[in-house]
Amino acid sequence: MEIPGALGFRLVSDKSLDFFRDAVSFVEKRISESNSQIFQVRVLNRPTVFICSNEVVRVLLHEKTSFLRMGYKKYMHQLFDDNLFFSEGSEAEHHRAAYSALFQEEFIAQLHSNSADLIRQELTTLRTDQLVNGYEFFKKLSTRLFLKLVLDPPPEIEAKMSELAIQHWHGLLSVPFSIKIPFSEKKSSYAKATEAKQSLLELIRQCLSSNNNNSQCPFAKRMFSCPFASKPRDIENNLLLFTCALAPKACASMIASFMVQLDEDVQETVRNKVKLDPEFLDFVLLEVIRLYPPFVCGRRAVLQEFELCGYRIPADYAVMYFTYTAQRDPDVFPDPDKFIPERWAVGGSNVNDRDRLFTFGGGSRKCVSQEFVWRILKEIVIQLLDQFEWSLATDDHPAYKWFPVARPNSDLLVAFRKRPSQQEGDVKLN
Repeated sequence: MEIPGALGFRLVSDKSLDFFRDAVSFVEKRISESNSQIFQVRVLNRPTVFICSNEVVRVLLHEKTSFLRMGYKKYMHQLFDDNLFFSEGSEAEHHRAAYSALFQEEFIAQLHSNSADLIRQELTTLRTDQLVNGYEFFKKLSTRLFLKLVLDPPPEIEAKMSELAIQHWHGLLSVPFSIKIPFSEKKSSYAKATEAKQSLLELIRQCLSSNNNNSQCPFAKRMFSCPFASKPRDIENNLLLFTCALAPKACASMIASFMVQLDEDVQETVRNKVKLDPEFLDFVLLEVIRLYPPFVCGRRAVLQEFELCGYRIPADYAVMYFTYTAQRDPDVFPDPDKFIPERWAVGGSNVNDRDRLFTFGGGSRKCVSQEFVWRILKEIVIQLLDQFEWSLATDDHPAYKWFPVARPNSDLLVAFRKRPSQQEGDVKLN
């Protein structure tokens, strides 16, 4: 079958600005116009096939990886250098095997245990006497948390790394050119981001060398036991990947959406059920990330022509799998736009469909730290539920923006209140 949609001409027909301005509206409009969940358009000045069907995304990620490579290196490599994220072929298999050994259950449990006290300490700073920007608060909490767990830098280095991580992050959606305006001190965001990368790598080296390459931080220490430990630059680059703002922003995005969905005035029944039934928390979080995945899409580059569910995908195209629409596909999720945590419970419509969520990717290139991030996310919301009640400052469901991560389009102002002592019948979530 021919792919619906028009590519037009290079440069003049590129739709990147429209896409990044409002990705969800962009995709929904073209689904309607083409009457298809698969269509083509030119994005990042490259012919791009958008995959919005849940089943076709599943086939793409699980059965067609041999025809694809990760589609980010051209635009992001200068910000990260070589690491797990950009590796391909046998090198990718080598890195993934190493990280599979790193993220074994006993080690994830150790990191989870270490995170509990850190989260509890951070939550003591949550203000109850004024409105708080919930997304910003949990972005800062998550940034500090991942830095402490992964590298455990001294306080003076931690503060600098947090600042640099934000500057580094701002380069992700910038034009990938390091530009300095003549006769001015001004630089492009991308130029500032590449400088931040170099500074972050230098601080990582300082942290690693402070203990003669035998860091007492469990994560960094375990990195030296990985097969690539003989290549210090590989360790540094991969630590940069884990300590940059990528994971903290994703975590903050999911927590913000969790707070929106469980706003006291809207979901009091659900919140009470979560407090009484810890298993139900899993269902709530699955439903949150189904409706509001932190990353609304993923990208792959096509190495050679292949067929995908009847469609011919040419070589040198890009493929954009759109997580947001795939996870709201009515062919898989009944009442797809409704928040129904019970769909994941035994007897629910989607009890066996966790592999139909693509928030962490899928197939052989799914996120290797998925379980680690999931445990951290759960620990944060468990402590939040144990210690606080909250309500949004506005009655309206906030509009969202989608890049670089999904989050409310304006400040997520939240009123927090300390919970009284555990009421009779309450179950301690953790």
